[in-house]
This record gives sequence, C-alpha cells and structure tokens, in this order.
Amino acid sequence: MTIGTNDLKIFLSQRNRDTADGGGAMSPNVVVDGELNNVFDDVSSEDRVTGRVSARKIFPGVFSDDTERFFGAGLLIINPAQDENVDVLMTRATRYDDERADVVKRIESFLMPGGTLLWRLFNNHLQGTGSLTLYAPSGAPTPDLGDTLFLDDQDAEDGTQPSEAVKVQKVVSRQPQTFYDSQGAFQRDIMVLELTRPLQSDWEGEAVQRFTTFTSATVVRNSTVSAGARYYGVKRVQGDVLTGALQVNVGNPFSRIVPSTNAEEPVTDQSASLPGTSYKQAGPANSISVNPGSINIGAGATKQLYLGGTVLPGSVTLTGAISGTDNGDGTMSMDSSQFTAVVDYDTGTVSINNGGTGNNFGVSATATPAAAVQDSTLTVQIPVLEQTRALNYVRTLRPVPAPGTVSVDYRSLNNWFRLSDNGTGGLAGRQPGEGGGAVDYATGSVTATLAALPDVGTSIIISWGTPTTMDDGTTTIDAARPQFEVDIPEHPIVPGSLELDYESDGSTITITSNASGQLLDGTDVVGVYTPQTGKALFRPLSGRWPDSGAGINYSVSKDAQVLEQLQPTPFGAADQVSFTLGTVPVEPGSVEFEYAVSATVNGRVRTIELRIYDDGAGGLQYASGAPVPAGTVDYQTGAVDFPAAIGGG
Repeated sequence: MTIGTNDLKIFLSQRNRDTADGGGAMSPNVVVDGELNNVFDDVSSEDRVTGRVSARKIFPGVFSDDTERFFGAGLLIINPAQDENVDVLMTRATRYDDERADVVKRIESFLMPGGTLLWRLFNNHLQGTGSLTLYAPSGAPTPDLGDTLFLDDQDAEDGTQPSEAVKVQKVVSRQPQTFYDSQGAFQRDIMVLELTRPLQSDWEGEAVQRFTTFTSATVVRNSTVSAGARYYGVKRVQGDVLTGALQVNVGNPFSRIVPSTNAEEPVTDQSASLPGTSYKQAGPANSISVNPGSINIGAGATKQLYLGGTVLPGSVTLTGAISGTDNGDGTMSMDSSQFTAVVDYDTGTVSINNGGTGNNFGVSATATPAAAVQDSTLTVQIPVLEQTRALNYVRTLRPVPAPGTVSVDYRSLNNWFRLSDNGTGGLAGRQPGEGGGAVDYATGSVTATLAALPDVGTSIIISWGTPTTMDDGTTTIDAARPQFEVDIPEHPIVPGSLELDYESDGSTITITSNASGQLLDGTDVVGVYTPQTGKALFRPLSGRWPDSGAGINYSVSKDAQVLEQLQPTPFGAADQVSFTLGTVPVEPGSVEFEYAVSATVNGRVRTIELRIYDDGAGGLQYASGAPVPAGTVDYQTGAVDFPAAIGGG
C-alpha cells in the first residue's frame, strides 16, 4: 500500500500555549489543515502595539499502518504571513520533550555577556524600574541607542552568575557631578538610561566610589553576538524572475524574532565628519623635564604630574622610585606592579595610582613637546556588492593618515561596527570579536579584517585625518640665509631616497633626506621635501652656500609602481573592454585595475567604484576572490580583456 498525503500529519504538543512549560512531548491532537488559529492564537490589539513572541511546538511525521519505506521528508514554510508586521520562523527542537523556556533561552543566546564596562550601578535598582542610573569616569564611552547591556550578579550562590539583558531605549542624560570622600573632592559622570522594558529582578548598586579597583556586587557588561540557533523562513520574490537568471530579489533577507523598537535622538552642534586629532613634534626630543623630587601618593590614591603642555604620544618616561614608559595609546608600562599610570597628551598630565603601600616616592619625568591639531576627517567608501563582499578590505589612503585618526565602519546584520586606529599601527573594535587590522602611516595602506561579512547594499566607510596640516616651526631656518628650491619631476619617490649635491668653495656638499621628508646636512635639518608637490626647499648652513653659477644635482629612487590611465571603448552586452598596457612585461600578481560603472542599488542608480586584480596566473578576480568571467592579462605583451559590467553581464 502506497504512502499517501493523508498519512502525513502534524500533531500539537502537550501544552500548546505561550507559558514557560509550553511544549513538551507529542499529544494526540492533530493540526487540522485550513483551520484558523489551530496552532497560534489570533493577534490581539495589544500584541499589535507592543509586539509579542509566540513559540509553539509541533510534531510532523508519517503515520501509516503498512511497512512501506519512506525515503525522506522535509518541512518548510511556503507562504509568508499576509500581515507585514508578522514574521513566521521555524527551528529544530533540542529534545523530544523540551519546553518553551528552552526555546527562549536559545533565542536569547544570540547575545552573550561580553567585557566589563567602566560603568557601575549607582545605588540599588528594584524590579520594575524602567531605567538605569550609572556612574563612571569622564572617559567612559556612552552606550548607543539599541545597545544591549548585561547586569551580572557577582555574589550569586552555587558558583553561578545570574544575569539580565537590558536594551537601551534612550540616553536620558549624562552629567558630571562632584563627590567627596576622605581624600577630598572628585568628579564622576552620572548617566541615566531609559530601557525598552522594566527590570525583571532586583539589582544591588553602590554609592559613588573614587576608585574602581574593588569588586562590585553588580557588574555591567557589553554584549557580543553568538549565533546559538538556526531559523528558517520564507521571503516573497520581488519583481519578475526570468529564465536563466542567476539572481532573484527578495528585498530584506532578514526576519524579526523578537519585537524591536525605534527611537529618535536629535543631534546638534556636531560636525558631519569625524574629528581627527593629530600630534606633531614641536621641539627637541625629551626637551621637557620635570623633577618634583618626592610626591605624596597614599595607598589607593591617584596623583597628577603636570608636564606643562601638550606632549607627543609615546614620548613620556618616568624614572626614580616610580618608573615606566609610554605605550603611545594613553597607557604606561610600569616597572613595578604597585603603580599604574595613564597620560593625557592634550594637557600633558600623567595620573599615577598607588596600588600598594607607602606615601612618598621620588620621581622625575621627560617628554617631547607636541602640538595637537583637530581637523575635519577625510572619508572614502567601498560599496558592498555581491562581487565585492569579503572579510578583508585593503585601501591606500591619499594623503597618508596621521597616527590615531583612522576609523573603519561597516554594517553587518543591520548593526554598525567601528574599528579604530590605536596610534601605533593597529586597528581594533570597541570590544573583542568585532575585527581588527593594520595601518601603515608611511605608505597610507589600511588593511581591515571584519568579524562578519558586511551587508550587501551597504558601504565600508574609512575615515582619517592627515598630518599635512601641521609643520614643525622649531626647525624653521633663519630667514637671513638664502633659500633654494629644487623641483623633483619624478615624484612620488621612495621615502628617504632624495640626495642633493653642489659645489661650495672647492668642496662637494651633500644633502640627504630621511623617511619623514626632512633634508639634512649631516645631522642638521636644513630643509624639507614635500612629496605631494615634488619640491625640495632648503637653506644651506653658513659657509656652505653653493658657488656662484654652481648647479644643484639630485638623485632619487623612483617608486617602481607604474600608473596608466586608459579609456577603452566597451562593446557587447557585458561592456567588454580590451586594451594593451604601455609598460611590459609586468610582474604576475602586481596588476590592479580601478574603474567606475553605473548600477541600480536599492532602486537607485549609483556610480560604483570597482577594483579587480590579477591572480598571478593570467586571470582576473574581484576583491572577494571571485573570478572575473573571461578576464585575462598577458604578462609579456600587456594584452588585457575583461567585462566591465558588474558580474560580467
């Protein structure tokens, strides 16, 4: 006897309801086909306003009296909900008799507690409270709207740490306030956060403390993404699907699992671009010297050491009973675990904390003076398409970035993430697991590794500041000495390769350049070379001027890269282009093409910048590693052929 469609049945669970014990084992109640509300309840008016998650468990299977072999089956959602505010998703049960509480736990496991924040819970918070009041030092970052925070109970029994997730609906206020203890006055920022739902438990807070080295009863943590379950749904195709098409449009590929809210926050008196702060040396190295002799720092106390002005990151050194070196990111590596120290480069303030015993300690400090300049940030975007979607992105920035000013923003799963430059050549997120990368301040190259694939239709946004707005006035040459200007038409050149020579009173004077563009006569700075303009300006030292009528010769090492601008005529349906490189032969793996095409993204016509690269074997590929269809390059003859249209037509 053949198995028929009537033998395929779906049974309800023991408790078909949205309570913690809902679900359980299979019941004998069959889900009747075509009957309304036989699995889920109707959507009430309250649910339509506030949102709701309804989780019901069903048991599909083949129920037949014969012994015919069944070769497999699948369960799928064929049609999406007619109500645009309703999403229907399906997931596998973890056990035959698991309950709704187990499903909720899996949904909530998408966000896990992350690192500990500087914010502390200000006073006790009772169940039902709709806001959080927190305190922290002024440097603690403000949470963003929609951020999920975790409250962890550090005093929980049985070795457990019960936690509660709270979502930020609005940042109500953040204001500095002055507090007092036995050591005097100190300031902390007080922040009030409005939550999307009231607290579900009581949480123990504390009075404002000067130091954060003690263990708090409640720890505030950020959240990290951890996909703990798979969900299956259906999306309606938008537009016509043609025979042979390789792509279909379903609009937004994501569905909602839990209710979400939107909030508006007005932004005033803010620059449209991110401000970038650059530091430039403004005097001889280590010319700042502070020697207070002995300073009094009680156990657990913090003392400020003032250097007198802005200092260069990475230049601060402490010696004596308290000794340490500057890491360049505002922290210091101390030679003794008793002390910790941080540096404010703008004000030239070193804050030293005594984590041990004792009161009086001898210390002296040296640093290099600097100037801090905050200017508007330059930005560039890399559109994310199917062909350019990748985890790694490389871009060469022009002009080159200043240390500490580079930011890389990307959007993944509808959330924005930012990788920031730490000032020493590294990129990192606000918390582990958001990505990383590197910045080369000499060449301007930025390599960003994302933690997750970016959303198609968004952009990778790179922002940076430039050091070219600053010039070290301390090396300005005496205006009474003559100035000479030499044009270097071969620019750009290999940094530090420029060499000038001329005859002076029977001797040959040689002026060399260093990697930062300074021109040196021996160890004396006599001028500067500007790579953007290719001009070398210098004033010779007294008694070392060029002879009358003498020529100034130069030699450089030219950058090996060759840049060609081509305008081939596209032909065919895929806008095929064919041309020949002017410089041959070329090195395999060194060819890069950049061009612009027009494409429709989210219903709008946009100009997209694409880059393709040779794969070292005569083929071409996109940044994602996908091959360019029919794309070839001949390294010996320079012949190139590829479709310029996105996706090769």
